[in-house]
Amino acid sequence: MNALQADPSRCLILLDLQMPGMNGWEFRRRQLLSSTAGIPVVVVSGLPDLAAAIRGMSARAALRKPVELELLLGAVDAHCGGH
Repeated sequence: MNALQADPSRCLILLDLQMPGMNGWEFRRRQLLSSTAGIPVVVVSGLPDLAAAIRGMSARAALRKPVELELLLGAVDAHCGGH
């Protein structure tokens, strides 16, 4: 979170839900309460019921692992194309 706050030029967060230390749901909860709340999030996960897993997260999109490169690049371009 500190790295995001230090550089306001970030245009997108690619967020895995299952991470050691802090999972994606907790990261997103904290992000929404911080100065980085405006940075859009695209969730990347291998969870079987991805739609249910991201419900209430206000993610812009969800991509299933293994991620197709074209879908990932499309999501990045949609949010960062002008950067």
